[in-house]
Amino acid sequence: MGNEMDIMVGTALVDMYAKCGRVDTALKVFEHMKYRNVVTWNALFSGLAMRGRGRVVLMVFPQMLKEAKPDDLTFTALLCACSHSGLVEQGRHYFQNLEALYGVTPKIEHYACMVDLLGRAGNLEEAGILIKRMPMPPNEVVLGSLIGSCIVHGKLQLGECILQDLVQIDPQNTEYHVLLSNM
Repeated sequence: MGNEMDIMVGTALVDMYAKCGRVDTALKVFEHMKYRNVVTWNALFSGLAMRGRGRVVLMVFPQMLKEAKPDDLTFTALLCACSHSGLVEQGRHYFQNLEALYGVTPKIEHYACMVDLLGRAGNLEEAGILIKRMPMPPNEVVLGSLIGSCIVHGKLQLGECILQDLVQIDPQNTEYHVLLSNM
């Protein structure tokens, strides 16, 4: 790893190592890169999120702000990192400040991450309220995440209600019926 590593090659290496579970190697490549852009940071954050290293993402996020302007994908990775690491309060903070502090309009992916975060933590009622307040209709990812949390937390009645919404979105998908029957 030399100082003159091309930014695209470095970013591809960070992404590859992180996705393969070699997070320490991904971090090493990242640290040796002379230039980094938002794509490089997003690759790092996504890889760390996949591996449950949410605290590391939150720790280096302020450094990113000095080097690159975060975009919507940055916050998808950041919220996903919070979800996979059980960092509920931190996830709430970033989601609530997306637009005001960072100028990023929340997209359905951000809502899906928050529903997942809240659902994993057992805050199913709060997740349901968030879905009802979404400025766009929920999709299969949002509702599927919530039904998955219902199964984990044994909330059959809520799961049945969500199933009705999922059936309206995709009547041919039997996966959710199987999940609910297993519950």
